[in-house]
Amino acid sequence: MKKFMLNAAILFALSLPAWAQDSSRTAVIQFEQTQFDSIVVVADSTAERVFRFENSGTDTLKILALRPS
Repeated sequence: MKKFMLNAAILFALSLPAWAQDSSRTAVIQFEQTQFDSIVVVADSTAERVFRFENSGTDTLKILALRPS
């Protein structure tokens, strides 16, 4: 039993560097503007607003959902 526990501990310790590599790669979203003045929209009309942003991180930025406020 002691030999099994020792082998398991060694295997776990050797696998830690592989997990640590992924933590250095992150996606970071940065918006050009973080505030804007809202406008009045008349009923049955369309309003448009462009939000410019960039990924300043080292991993792929994935936008999986959007939620209007």
